[in-house]
Amino acid sequence: MRVLCAAICLLLTLTTATGSTEQETVTVRPRNPLADVPKEFHFLFGSGIGSNQLAATWAALPYDSISLERDTCLGTCPAYKVTLFRGRPKDTDKESYEDRFGRAELTVTKAGSGSHYRKKFPEERGQFDGRIDIWTFGRLSYLIRKSGFDALQSRYLADWTDAPSTTVTVSGPTGGKSVYDYSGVGPIELWGIQEALDSAARSINWSRK
Repeated sequence: MRVLCAAICLLLTLTTATGSTEQETVTVRPRNPLADVPKEFHFLFGSGIGSNQLAATWAALPYDSISLERDTCLGTCPAYKVTLFRGRPKDTDKESYEDRFGRAELTVTKAGSGSHYRKKFPEERGQFDGRIDIWTFGRLSYLIRKSGFDALQSRYLADWTDAPSTTVTVSGPTGGKSVYDYSGVGPIELWGIQEALDSAARSINWSRK
């Protein structure tokens, strides 16, 4: 009797919820993970770069160069400028491992101080050369584009003095833009771009010119 009552209750519940005792089938298709990603950045998310496609992949990215410049402050703030350049393979029919990289330049007028909480960067004054791989340059380009960099104001200024300033500059086939940020009062998206560029610069093996 208990089993019969349980079965009747279950049938009534299903009938009330669906309006019918017939089972309904719902097909859910998986969402395309690249649906909202611009085509030029698909290679960053698993599609990869085909044979002899490095030149085309580099060329499709929106920027020729991306730079971060930090000016010193009244205290121990470092002063330097790092610029990352689009790679430009010369022979598209015989692309090599070296074609995965673009140039990178670092000019340091004041080295970092370092501490127990922060790695010293840059370590010394001077001019340095390095390389940036296509995936890092591509991710930085996508971050800048997706963060709405083009819509940011050109200057963000604090109302106090003796603080450091940071300038992010991008240059591409259709023009360029610079955003100056005094004392870090710009939008959080700008801070994210600044930190990402610093992270990329720290990962590069720099050699003195």
